[in-house]
Amino acid sequence: MKSENCGTVQMVHHPETGYFKEVWRGERHVTFTQETTHDGKRDVGSSIYSLLINPNFISWHQVRSDEIYNWHAGGTLKICVDMKQLLALLILINCHLIQGVLEWTVAGKVTDYGQNVTLFCHVPNCCPKDAGWDRWTPVQQTLFIDVKTGHNNKKYDGKAEKDGYTLVIQNLTKEDLNVSYSCLYDVTLGPSKFLFEADVFTG
Repeated sequence: MKSENCGTVQMVHHPETGYFKEVWRGERHVTFTQETTHDGKRDVGSSIYSLLINPNFISWHQVRSDEIYNWHAGGTLKICVDMKQLLALLILINCHLIQGVLEWTVAGKVTDYGQNVTLFCHVPNCCPKDAGWDRWTPVQQTLFIDVKTGHNNKKYDGKAEKDGYTLVIQNLTKEDLNVSYSCLYDVTLGPSKFLFEADVFTG
């Protein structure tokens, strides 16, 4: 979701940073009977769209309720959790990279069907761990568990490079388009993205 789309979905400035729009709020409430940081009743839950525009970041703050993050689009999102509240004897800052880190791109466009299209999955210092690819139709089909182990496949090829690894779709046909692909590195599965005609053809 790009910044110019904020008006389209009626986003407003978030008090912490970026933009947001509330899309759901539960009708039920919960009441805290024990002494907590909450005051009285609270909604059982709510949901918002949130947009951060690089280099925006949310300053350190204390979260009083459970939060669920769903990554929809854009670049890498880094979430840092201060664990010192949970581990009194060990102060640990634990940073998690979630979906977006394994998003693939088309490495080069072609002019016609029958040519080879290459997808590239960016992984820094690639690739000591398994580097695979999946195809979704929407049923998941594993194309490679690891592109480095060798293969005997006339349709798909791939190799590891310095900063990532590739999937080569050989002899491109219409059946290769309008379906989703995702890259899998070790145990981290990237988001499934559709491959369209506009992505692969020049002009």
